[in-house]
Amino acid sequence: MRKVIGVLLAVMFAAGAFVLGSTFIYLSSLEVSKGFDLIGQDVVLPGFPALFRGFAHSNSPAGPLQQARLELSLRDGDQLLQQTAETTNGNGETLLTLPIPKELKPGQYTVDATLLIADEAYESASFTVSVRPPSQRFTVATPAADQTAGELRVEMFVRDGAVVPHLENQVFVRVTDRQTYAPVAATVELARTYGDLLGEAPTRVETDRIGLAEFTVVPITPTDWVLNATTADERRGKTNSTLPTLPAAIRIDARDPQLTPNSPLEFEVQTVRDGGRLYWDLLADGAWLSTHSAALPSDRGDISWLPAGLGAPTAPRLVEVVACFSPIACDDANSRVAFVWLDTRVSPAKLLEFLAAELAARPDGAFYAALDALSGSLSSAELHRANHFAASQLNTVYHRPQTLVRSEEVTAKRLEGVQENVRNQADALFALLLIAGVLCVTVVAFRMQDRRRKAMWQVELESEFEEDEMEDAQADHDHFTLRRAERRRKLASVLEITALVMTILVFAGGIWVLLSSL
Repeated sequence: MRKVIGVLLAVMFAAGAFVLGSTFIYLSSLEVSKGFDLIGQDVVLPGFPALFRGFAHSNSPAGPLQQARLELSLRDGDQLLQQTAETTNGNGETLLTLPIPKELKPGQYTVDATLLIADEAYESASFTVSVRPPSQRFTVATPAADQTAGELRVEMFVRDGAVVPHLENQVFVRVTDRQTYAPVAATVELARTYGDLLGEAPTRVETDRIGLAEFTVVPITPTDWVLNATTADERRGKTNSTLPTLPAAIRIDARDPQLTPNSPLEFEVQTVRDGGRLYWDLLADGAWLSTHSAALPSDRGDISWLPAGLGAPTAPRLVEVVACFSPIACDDANSRVAFVWLDTRVSPAKLLEFLAAELAARPDGAFYAALDALSGSLSSAELHRANHFAASQLNTVYHRPQTLVRSEEVTAKRLEGVQENVRNQADALFALLLIAGVLCVTVVAFRMQDRRRKAMWQVELESEFEEDEMEDAQADHDHFTLRRAERRRKLASVLEITALVMTILVFAGGIWVLLSSL
């Protein structure tokens, strides 16, 4: 019986050690092999579909996940309100449209996002969106403080208030009457006093009867300028101006600042990158209307885009295209251009009338009113310049789509919790196995000591006593040691059985830890 227990103890000790070793190996191998990122707006409007861009990817091997499905579920507590799902393309991207019920009350709602591979849920994460009534987010830019000296106001403008290094940037020069903001035709001398350009900038430009002139620069650094304007009747104006730079590495420019149903948006793209993809979004009043992506031109090129499912507005609205390099986060590396969203295309003069009305509240609103008054007599080139300048002065409180969830981060945190829990349980089992090992060593030591003492006493008997006296001596030894030996044997048996129970617990506990952490 004792041999059976000993063999069983050895087997269970080895099995427990193997299970514990496997647990620690499994623990170290836990990683996030697949995941998805989802961006969109954390504020949605009742009755309007909410757009989301998803990107599914694999970490081992690294790359996009093709033909995976991303599923979104809008919930109010346990109640499912809406659900949608789309399949990723060859780049691991997909666009999802989640209908927001028109009757949905303002408040906080939960969206559950799930990555499905072969119809099996692989990763999941949740985020919160706010349902709010529509709000007007479009504003107009405020002109820089007037630093002009003289009878004329001389100003230099660039879209977004800054230029993009190493790309062509359109610069407007405007000359107006200091008192009335009426446009003035003048000759403007340009002198660059600080900064570097690729190529040269003009040293002189002529503003036409709408008070505007334009030229292009390719800056390397921010630049400082001195502008001196003189009219034919010797009225003068002078100003100092600075063109700061943006870390965008991309610039888009509208061919025509109009967007109408069934008529594509036309814009030119410039970039310092060679290859990759370009992502752009269409926003109106802070709402994300549409999104798209395409291969990035090598350095510059034209893009024609017809936003899918975009109908006609009930009234003219201002919209904005935002372009960037990342499907997940644009950060500061983006370029924006404003359009007027109309139910049908209008003449350049009618477009100028709408833009002038939008900009009328600015301190220089009289200038745009003067342009509108002149629109009937302006040439096509003058109308084109006036519309592009006015559109460049539109500005939005840009509510950029946010990275709502990265499942990899959510899963990594969940794995950290699993690893910590498994580590704590495995540490406890390891301590139990260590105690069982100490008990086993103690039992072996007891039995070896008993055998050694018995052998030593046998040798002593044979050397000191005659054969007829040995039996009496042996009886005396047994009489004195029997009780102690019996106690040691009982203790060894108890320790042996305790160690066996511990190893069984270690083996069973290790199996349970492995199964519970899968």
